[in-house]
Amino acid sequence: MKAAILSLCLLFSITIPAFQQTPWTLEQCIMHALQNNLQLKIQEVNQEYYKNTYRQSVIGVLPNLNANGNYSVSSGRALDQTTYQFTENETVKSFNGSLNSSVTLFNGFQKLNTIMENKFKVLSGAEELQKFKNDIALNLALAYLQLLLNRELADAAKNQLDITKLQFDRSKQLMDAGSIPQSKFLEVQAQVANDELNLVNYQNMVDISLLNLKQMLDLDTVKTFDILKPDFANFPIADITSSVDDIFQQAVVNLPQIRKAEYDLKGAKKSLHVAYGGMSPSLSLSYSYGSAYSDSRMQVVGIDPVTKLPIYGNYPFKDQINDNISGTVSLGARVPIFNGWMVNTNISNAKLGVKSSEYQLEVARKQLYKEIQQAQTDAIAAFKKYNASENAVRSSEESFRAISQKFDLGLVNFVDYSASKNQFTVAQSNLLQAKYSYIFKSKVLEFYKNGQVKL
Repeated sequence: MKAAILSLCLLFSITIPAFQQTPWTLEQCIMHALQNNLQLKIQEVNQEYYKNTYRQSVIGVLPNLNANGNYSVSSGRALDQTTYQFTENETVKSFNGSLNSSVTLFNGFQKLNTIMENKFKVLSGAEELQKFKNDIALNLALAYLQLLLNRELADAAKNQLDITKLQFDRSKQLMDAGSIPQSKFLEVQAQVANDELNLVNYQNMVDISLLNLKQMLDLDTVKTFDILKPDFANFPIADITSSVDDIFQQAVVNLPQIRKAEYDLKGAKKSLHVAYGGMSPSLSLSYSYGSAYSDSRMQVVGIDPVTKLPIYGNYPFKDQINDNISGTVSLGARVPIFNGWMVNTNISNAKLGVKSSEYQLEVARKQLYKEIQQAQTDAIAAFKKYNASENAVRSSEESFRAISQKFDLGLVNFVDYSASKNQFTVAQSNLLQAKYSYIFKSKVLEFYKNGQVKL
């Protein structure tokens, strides 16, 4: 599966400059985080490491080729490598060079299994990287919605303060006219102060949630950063009908957790095959091509006419190199007999690795299933809470309207009026929180279904 979150963000392929003043959508926040998150970059570096290891294991099946050269100066009794004779009290300068190549013909398929093991590590790393991206997207969505919620709570607190201020102005007029005692006016004045405190608290929550989102995006130096509020007016709030099993089957396809564990298990099995390969005989082919030179070596330049013995003269470097050329082909075999029980230990550890990976796969499946169970339960609970909160708002609004009319007529005291107003305020706050809770939790369920985070 292609990177689900990255694919989503490519639909909004807009590079966001640091000085941009227009509000950011959630998709733009996610795209920015995927491009700039340092922890994500560390994960990407680790993935490149896996790729390099895999490429090296593939290239490692090719023959090697090395050039060797050696220049030496020997004195006293020394062995001349070109004549295989000892020199006495002479200084000998010599050179030898060679090209060497070797290739493993068979080693219990260790190299091939190592290639497959490293390939599965690359695939597992890619899924781990995608899981990290998904976590970033979900955390950003939660922070984004939390900021929107806090702003709506602050707006609601501001509306309540405006209502109380209107009541304050009316009470002052009534007190000045002698229609109500000063004690009632002071009660309204105290309510204004309390509402102002509530507004300050909610504004502080807005500032904190905005700072939290900036820090998640590493935008601490951006003073004009703001987010765009989606239109939730027609957001469908309905009961959750999908079963956990249906969502789980979709999640297994769309989310990387299970695939990562499956690749880890496949890699562990290939590692076991590599370990078993250590019990197999190995066969290698090598070839060497080289030559040598020694300044102590002489060549026949003629025949003495008297003694009929050969006359020796200087043997030039070029001539020696040409005359001393040699090539060697060798076929080698290695049969492991006893190596300190290392092969058996490697096999035993590899078997444990397979068993551990099997457990990890089962843990990943159970963990994902539990997460979906929890997400569905949370979404159903949020839906029920929203319905109950909606009913509570309607009831408390009607009650507050009736109490307000009676308070204006002097039929109820301020204590009853304040209690009704606070009940209405709490009901509004609960409804806002229930709405945003349902939005986020329904989006989490949607994420498990299709692997996307979108408002």
